[in-house]
Amino acid sequence: NDTDDIQFEARQTDLSALLNRVESNFEGRNLAGVLLISDGIYNKGINPLYKDYYYPIHTLAVGSNEPRPDVSLESINANSIAYQGNLFQVKINASANQLAGEKLELSIFHNGESLHNEKLIIDEASQSFEINLALEAKEKGLNRYVAVLQTNAEEITKENNTQSFYIDVVEGKQKLLILAASPHPDLKAIKGVLEKNDNYEIITKVVGLDEKIQADNYDLIVFHQIPESRSLYDNAIKELLQSETPRIYFIGRSTNLNVFNSLNNVIKITQRRNQFDEVYPAINNDFEMFGVPSEIQSVFSELSPIVVPYGQLNLRSNAEILLYQKIGNLTTSRPLLVFGGTTQRKEAVMLGDGFWKWRMEEYAYNESHQQFDELFSKTIQFLAVREDKRQFIVKPSKKDFSDNEPVVFQVEVYNEIFEPLSNQEINLEITQGDSLRNNYNFRSNELSNEYQVSGLSEGVYNFFATTIIDGEKFTSSGQFSVKAFNIELVELTPDHQLLKALSQKTGGIFFEEINPDQLLTKLGALEYPQKVVSEEEVIPVINLKWIFFLILALLSIEWFTRKYFGGY
Repeated sequence: NDTDDIQFEARQTDLSALLNRVESNFEGRNLAGVLLISDGIYNKGINPLYKDYYYPIHTLAVGSNEPRPDVSLESINANSIAYQGNLFQVKINASANQLAGEKLELSIFHNGESLHNEKLIIDEASQSFEINLALEAKEKGLNRYVAVLQTNAEEITKENNTQSFYIDVVEGKQKLLILAASPHPDLKAIKGVLEKNDNYEIITKVVGLDEKIQADNYDLIVFHQIPESRSLYDNAIKELLQSETPRIYFIGRSTNLNVFNSLNNVIKITQRRNQFDEVYPAINNDFEMFGVPSEIQSVFSELSPIVVPYGQLNLRSNAEILLYQKIGNLTTSRPLLVFGGTTQRKEAVMLGDGFWKWRMEEYAYNESHQQFDELFSKTIQFLAVREDKRQFIVKPSKKDFSDNEPVVFQVEVYNEIFEPLSNQEINLEITQGDSLRNNYNFRSNELSNEYQVSGLSEGVYNFFATTIIDGEKFTSSGQFSVKAFNIELVELTPDHQLLKALSQKTGGIFFEEINPDQLLTKLGALEYPQKVVSEEEVIPVINLKWIFFLILALLSIEWFTRKYFGGY
């Protein structure tokens, strides 16, 4: 065969999978050896040296080990979400090889417009750069930015000089209200968690100290020791308590439990003679509403107790406990942090007072607030995210796809009482500016709620889906991006040592700088083990008549001998 016909055009290299496939295809056959032609670079799967092979692997190394001139954009790191009008940070890692003394120019483009230009000087034969910059998020929606490294020098390739990144620019932040009966150290602990999330606009009000509270539209309300007696005379607070806004109640000594019981849909607290108890937190390992870090229990086992109302606790039917009350070394079934609510409103209740100490104590032990902050951050995120109650939902399984994978859409179709509908005809239109408009038609399937579209090139796409439910037209739309998959351009220096080690391990021969005729001659001159053929046949003993009569004769002789000599 003509080796010029061999093409290296795949997007990734997985040497271990290739060799495993050879072994599977030739299982049970006398495989004399395999010739692997490669540069030794793999960027998918495991190192092929980690596995044992029953056949010799001869390797032919291609590509030069000599460093060659090249500049490369290694990676671009940025938050996937930015807020319109704000600046967002971008960190770019680049490298340059064998180009000492040359100049580089880094440019950032958006919709063809240059947003940033920066000159770089290459001082060393092998040099890495880290460039940090800030860009303004102007246009709402999914935005594609292109980073380009330019040099006048000759390079091995310029394909790794360009890389795209995508930022989803959203219009505004989630609005959170912290409403407290009085100043309390717990408030600082709560704010310390919330302020780490740039997605939150936090408003803090203390009854009697701050100006009149407005009954505004909030995404989440934190009620700290509210309802309490004074707040019940404020119409705005009463309106907030009776609203359908998701909330979390923090129970304390000032909480009016009778009013609380009438307002919440999670738990009923019947306190005995205004008594309180001191308890420790214990994680419920069966909690399923969101993931809880496994390390958190080891941190919580070192914390101080907090104060909770002592009395009878009755959970509503849909309540789920995240933290149990632990008294001494005994973990009880009594809730400390519990979730519930209705289909219109998510709720959570923290029965403890004084948990600010937990955040300080974790920092004293570990010099970090990580576990405390993660627990309460996930609690707030879970409550603040509103559930999608549309009858027709089409959404991509993720925001960003690579151009070597299909774009996967998740499809949900419901009737008026939110029962899933199957065999529903759906029209999907995918557009990219004015240059592309593709239409797809499919039906919803009760076995799978996914639909795949392949063959899309790099860029930002819009989609628009429609269906008819009981004579009424429903629509669903959104955006997604497709990124160029350039992993083969990240590492360009061959690894011939890996090929040499693979041949040595398997009893093969390592070749380099050899023409095809010489290669075939050397492989043909090798002595290969001869093929050994064996056959095996299983015959039931009962089919061998001579053995049957022999056994019968022996038994007869034994019987006659015993009979003659009085053995019976």
